[in-house]
Amino acid sequence: MLDLDDFNALAVIRGQTYNADGILMEYTETKQVPGFFLLHETVTRNGTGRTGHQSSMN
Repeated sequence: MLDLDDFNALAVIRGQTYNADGILMEYTETKQVPGFFLLHETVTRNGTGRTGHQSSMN
C-alpha cells in the first residue's frame, strides 16, 4: 500500500525493450506518487551493435 499524502493518483511509468527481431525481451512498470519526480532515459544504438544507456530519476 502506498502513502499518497494529498494526491489521488499515481504516475505509472511503463517500459518495453525489444531485440533486433522485434521480440519483447523486457517489460518494466513503476508507480510513483506525483509530488516531484523526474525521469530521464536515453538509449542509443549504432550500426556496430553497441548501445549506450543513460537513466536518472530524482
